[in-house]
Amino acid sequence: MIRRELAKDPKLANESWDRFLPQFRKRHLTSAQKSAKKRTEREAKAEVEVRVAEHAAAHPNPYVTAGASTSAGDAGDEEGKKKERKKKPYTPFPPPQQPRKVDIQLETGEYFLKPHEKQAREDAKRRQKVRDHCSLIHRRHIHRRVCVFSSPASRGYCSKESRTSRGIYCASGGSCADYRGEACCEEEETP
Repeated sequence: MIRRELAKDPKLANESWDRFLPQFRKRHLTSAQKSAKKRTEREAKAEVEVRVAEHAAAHPNPYVTAGASTSAGDAGDEEGKKKERKKKPYTPFPPPQQPRKVDIQLETGEYFLKPHEKQAREDAKRRQKVRDHCSLIHRRHIHRRVCVFSSPASRGYCSKESRTSRGIYCASGGSCADYRGEACCEEEETP
């Protein structure tokens, strides 16, 4: 249809019609075309890595230590190699089968509970979880109020790692700091 319209126009009769015709890509490549495409991509990647390495050699980074290696240098060395995995020792026996949900319920005795008893147990768990969360929030709130009125000299900084690993609480009764590394009391003790 496009060619018929172009043939009607006397100005375009002697010109190339390629610019008006759609260009479709071939979706199915032959194996030779696929390998040629991979080869060109690999060569382009290698060329980029060479350029990066040359640039790094010409312009050394003063912030990188002498022993540190750059990612471009590592990538060039490992291009043809695959990462070696440590082989685990061979055991002919499969791992033990995990218990089913019903088995766990039989062990705990929950399987034999009536529906309303199960619901009551779930509700109790949910209420306990909410109660624990509310008490934690309350302790944080009290601690913040105490820390605001304490003198700046008596404040210290507690890291998040030390709080979480040791379960530290301040002497003021609240959990240590604002959980953001902010200032809190130095005297700490576990309840």
